[in-house]
Parts: sequence; structure tokens; C-alpha cells
Amino acid sequence: MTDEGLENAEPSSPNDQYVVVARRYRPQSFEELVGQHQVAQALKNAIERGRVGHAYLFTGARGVGKTSSARILAKALNCQRGPTATPCNECDICRSVTIGEDVDVLEIDGASNRGIEEIRQLRSNVNIRPSRARFKVYIIDEVHMFTKEAFNALLKTLEEPPEHVKFIFCTTDPEKIPITVLSRCQRFDFGGIRMDEIVSRLAYIVENEGVKAEPEALRLLARKANGSMRDSQSLLEQLLAFGGKEITVPDVNQMLGAAGSEQIAVIMSGLAARDAAGVLAQFDHALTRGIDPGQLIEQLLGFFRDMMTLAVGADASLLQTVLPADAENIAAVARNYGLANVMAAVQILDDALVRMQRSAHARILAEMALVRVCQLEDLQSVADLVETIRSGKPLPARPAIQVIAGAPAVMHAAAVPTSQAPAAVASRPVESSVDHASASSATPEMGSSGPAVAVASPTSVAESAPERAAEARESSGGIALTDSTAKNIWEGILSDMSDLVGEYARPYKSVATSGPNRLVVSFSAAYNTQVEFLKRPAAKTRLERMLTEAVGDTVVLEFRVLDDVPVATKQEPPKKSAPSTGQMIRKVQQNQLVQQALEMFGAEVTSVRAPESGDS
Repeated sequence: MTDEGLENAEPSSPNDQYVVVARRYRPQSFEELVGQHQVAQALKNAIERGRVGHAYLFTGARGVGKTSSARILAKALNCQRGPTATPCNECDICRSVTIGEDVDVLEIDGASNRGIEEIRQLRSNVNIRPSRARFKVYIIDEVHMFTKEAFNALLKTLEEPPEHVKFIFCTTDPEKIPITVLSRCQRFDFGGIRMDEIVSRLAYIVENEGVKAEPEALRLLARKANGSMRDSQSLLEQLLAFGGKEITVPDVNQMLGAAGSEQIAVIMSGLAARDAAGVLAQFDHALTRGIDPGQLIEQLLGFFRDMMTLAVGADASLLQTVLPADAENIAAVARNYGLANVMAAVQILDDALVRMQRSAHARILAEMALVRVCQLEDLQSVADLVETIRSGKPLPARPAIQVIAGAPAVMHAAAVPTSQAPAAVASRPVESSVDHASASSATPEMGSSGPAVAVASPTSVAESAPERAAEARESSGGIALTDSTAKNIWEGILSDMSDLVGEYARPYKSVATSGPNRLVVSFSAAYNTQVEFLKRPAAKTRLERMLTEAVGDTVVLEFRVLDDVPVATKQEPPKKSAPSTGQMIRKVQQNQLVQQALEMFGAEVTSVRAPESGDS
């Protein structure tokens, strides 16, 4: 930034009227515009090539340079040495525009001049030529605050303004501007300013102010500004009044109500160790030192964001909260914590921040969020297991050693050598009917103090599988599935079901077995819709599970639709129900002869007897 670009670069003396930093260091040329190089280049090219439009719309967040760019464009158009892309900032017009006092450059606040009457006055003044400049420039800030009627009144003037008039609209909410206005303007979107550019600008300001500042302190200010140059300069203004000749990290944390890096590190260690009690104690200690709970949660959220960034393998230059020198340590913590847990913690803390802004119990919500982060399970192992299943890789093997009845309760996997991998481990109780000779030949002799493990060959295991299944069925109280028992088993499970699945399964035609533990249920063709419902995975799995519990072994269920055509039965016409006594009395009362009799004798109808068969 050049010395000519400063409104008042030197600090003001106590006797002079003080001008804040944001105004004294406002950019005065396109080259000094920070973080908006694409906008500056486009406007410079338009001026140099004589392609300046009559209406511009500058959109973006607060403090990113919209109004400053509008002033620079006005100076570039009206400079006595121009039109030029580099205004001199020395002539009377440039200086008057800089301080906002030029009669031909009018800055209008759209929030306070939003009605149709103000627009009518503007329309009557646009035809008046500028007093001394080339163009009359209207800079309307927060134009989205205009009423619908005001926008409609401006449309014709905005579409075909006089050749000496330029409109520059600035807004933070372009969605509220009618499309008819947007289509008449050249739109430029101002993005947020990068943190390193804000830090460089702040370093330049403190150097000109004669103050020393720690680089990390300026980074904290830039991070708090969240892309807004004006916000960062306002915070720096507070620090210049708060501190002395040097700005330090503790000064910034104390002014912002934020926790220091040591305090954050202690809380993060407690969260990683899932020590909820310790985390709450450290949180209470931080609040007693005057730290804002929302600010602390926001810092933790930024810390977890950096952990997520490092966990996915991003470069350390993307870090916002953690210092680049600590990137390796934080990356190791992120790997141990797991990416899934880090992302879950980010969601919890972000939800807590949103709720804290609307609640009067911010501390309770913050403490609840910290406890929830401590209670997170190992989500990374679940995510790894899901990824393994999706990729089709084999799942991790689990030990299959079980204890025989009468053996010690605890058995270690090391008891069976890996060379005996084909061996099968028996786990059923020893029955009294088992041949002791064969059992002793299949089981090696072992001391009474050692665990008793039965090892059998694969052939003997295959041969004894049906026997073990039958014994397991008998021990569990199951019923063998045969043609004679199939109907009773099917009726038994249907009697325990009262929902839609049971209702659709009841009108079956026949039940039979097609093989070992295979049950076939047949339905008439009239119940094809019910069969399609029963074939759905959820209904079929449920029925198979109940059959398995009843039989004591896995049962496969099949549904078949027979080719029979239901015979249409002759439907008898519905019988007419007998009229009630009240209906009969009302019908009789409508008879003309009965009405005359009632009037003659002053009587009333109390009952009506239906005519007997044979009565006329």
C-alpha cells in the first residue's frame, strides 16, 4: 500500500479527531484491494477498453471490499487525469470522493432510503448533469432493503439511464433483489478474504502504527474475522487500545474470551481418553477464568476440523487452528481417534453451537456436547468392517475354541497348536449313552489339571454331523420336521402371529416337505397377492426364524401357487333386514287414514304389529 493511498496513515495526536483503523487503511486503488484480484482486474480492463456499463451489482459478505471498490471505480471514472484504471488520489475530485464529500458521487443507504418516494426523488435528479465531473455516480449500499414498489419505480431508469449516470449497487443478500433488476446489472461476487492475506494486511498496519505483534496473535485475529477484512481491523483496533506496544497471544485470548492452546490441549486429551469427568472439570476451570463457553466450543470445533483434515491426508497448509509445527502430533492423534469418531464429534459440537445461540443455558448445552463426545463408541472399527464387507474381502477370523463340559471355564487360544488347524473342537456335553471306548479313543489323555479338549478328524466330524444335529434338537426340545409333523409345526407358529404376515399365511392349501429341513407351503391361485407379500425378505426371514426355533435346526421355507382356478360360487342376493319398530311407526304415521284417526280420537301410535302370513 502506498503512502498516498492512506487517508491518514500516521497515528492521530490526542488533540485531533481520531479516525479508526478501518477507515484510515481503506484501499484507495485497485492495486490495494486485498483478496479481490479478479474483480479489480475486470473493472480495470473495462475502464481501459472503454466498456464501462451503466449499472453494477457488487455482492458478498460484510467487510470484503464492496463499498471500497465502488468508491475506487467512481474515482477512476471521474479523476481529472482519466478516465483511468489508476486514479491519482491527488486531484480535488479524488480527494473529495475519498472522504465522501463529492457532489457528483452520491452514497445512499438503502436501508433508510428504501421507499418509493426516495426513488421518485432520485429519478427526478438523474437528469441533472454533474457539476464538475464526467459522471454522476450513485452508490446504493444494502440495496436489497428496497421495497418492491421502489424496485419497480427504478426499473425504467435503470434500463435506460442518461449517459452521464452510473449506478453501483452493493448488497450482502442478492437473493432478495428482483430478477428484473439483476438482469439490468453487471454482477461481481466478492468472496471471503483468505487468512494469509488478512494476516499480511494486519502486519502492515501494526508496522505503520509502530506496534509489535506476534504472528500467532495476528493469525488468531484473522481466524476470528472469518474472511472479513473490516472485522479483523476492528478487532485490531480493540487490541491497540487494550494493549501496549506489543500484541501477544494472551492479549488476544483475553480480549476474545478464548482459551489458550494449553487449555485446549488438556481438554482434547480428556476427550480422546473419554474421561468425561476430567473434561467437565477442565471446562469449569476455563469458565472461571472468564472464557466464553461458546468461544471454547468453537475452538474445539476448529481443532476437530483440523484433525479431520489431517486424517484424510490433506496438506498441513490447510490447517486453521493447529500450528503447522504441531501437524505430525495432531495427525497421530487423529489416526488413533479414527476419522469416523472425529466427524461425529464435529457434528455434535456444531449442533451444540447452533442450539447455544438460541438458548439461555449455553453452559449446560456445551457440557452435554462434551459428554456426548466422550461417550462415542469406536465408530472407526464399524466403518472399517462395513468397508471390508463392501469390498468383498474375507472378514477377520475369530477363535473357535470352546470348552467341554467339566473343563475349566477359561481356555486360551494358545492351547491348540496352529499345526492342528483341521481339527474340530467338540463342545456338546458327554451323554451317558455314548460309547466310552470310542470316546476315549477320540480324546487324548490329559491331566486332571489341564483343560479337556476333544480333537476329531474331519471325516469323523462329517459322519457325526447328523447325529449331533439330532442330539441338539432333542436337547433343545425341537420337533423333527417330517410330512406328518409339518402341518402341526406350521399351524403352531401361525397361532403365535397376529400381524399381517400371519394373516396372509393362514389361508394355505397344503404343507409338505421337499427334503431335509425344507418346508413347502402351497396356496390357491386366488391368493397370489398374499404369496408375493410372504416372499419378501422381511416376511420370509421371520417365518424361517420361527420355524428354526420350533424345529431346533435351520429350516428353508418355500412358497408355491397352485394352478387351480377358483370356481365362482353363486352369490345369493342379500336378504333384506326387517325394519325396526321406530321405522315401522314412522311409516304408519305417514298413512293418511292413520293421521285422520289420530286427529279424531286424539291418540298416538305406540306399537305396530307386522302382518302375519296369509293376511291381506
